[in-house]
Amino acid sequence: MSVMLDFLEKFMKLWWYVHRIRYYNTLVVAYAVAGKPYVAFHMFGKMRFQGLDLDEFSYHMFLNALVEQGCFDAVEAIFKQIFLRGFESDITHLIMFVSMCKREKFDEAESYLERSMSQGKAVDGRALGSTVEAYCKRGMFENAGRLMEKFRDRAVVSLELEVARFRFRFGTDGFGSTV
Repeated sequence: MSVMLDFLEKFMKLWWYVHRIRYYNTLVVAYAVAGKPYVAFHMFGKMRFQGLDLDEFSYHMFLNALVEQGCFDAVEAIFKQIFLRGFESDITHLIMFVSMCKREKFDEAESYLERSMSQGKAVDGRALGSTVEAYCKRGMFENAGRLMEKFRDRAVVSLELEVARFRFRFGTDGFGSTV
């Protein structure tokens, strides 16, 4: 990480590149991914002050990095920006779903899954797998089993769900890490 941060410091000093490439996009995403969300927010503020904006990919990378870092207040703010700019997609919903699971808002996550199912949308196996995995990590195996039973007959099968089932049954993911 220190090599990446050194590169970013040098990159910021190259002021003549500012208008040639997506300078601030690069800085915002790189600092967010490097684990420096507050510096990324500072760069985001600078670019917005100059009337510039992130592109769709950069917004999603920034949002995902904020979720991974646990900056949930910032996650809500960036989600609103994505929504207002019309960049909302399945990826956005999946990242927000993971955010719900990390914040242990399991009731919200389950109601989201049920709403999707009642609207006739296919339930994303990654979202279901994330919820089951979050339950298992917190030792809530009964809730994970109940959720898996609820969606078993609804043809939601994916690699993520199968890994979560394996973890639920055997307490390991099969690759050496335990739950």
